[in-house]
Amino acid sequence: MSLRMGSNWGMPGATRSGHRFRFEARQEEWQRKYHKAIAEDLDDLVVRGEVDRLILEGAEREAHGVLRAMHERAADQVAGVVRIPPTRPRRRSSSAARK
Repeated sequence: MSLRMGSNWGMPGATRSGHRFRFEARQEEWQRKYHKAIAEDLDDLVVRGEVDRLILEGAEREAHGVLRAMHERAADQVAGVVRIPPTRPRRRSSSAARK
């Protein structure tokens, strides 16, 4: 059995906190790409004249991330941001689960 370590094994910074930092940075980058893709789609709708006003709704952090990524011409058409908290599926009560 062989155990192969990464190229930075044993080097300073090769810790769990370093791994977590890289993971969070990667996650934030994907989130920015996601916001940018949505912002570009909305910008296209504004340029083609398919919408006059926009209302962004959803998780506040996500909606504001999209707003920051929007081109100025599309951002000017945003009437507001409506916070809609994420919903969780309802849990069955214990008495209903036993039946």
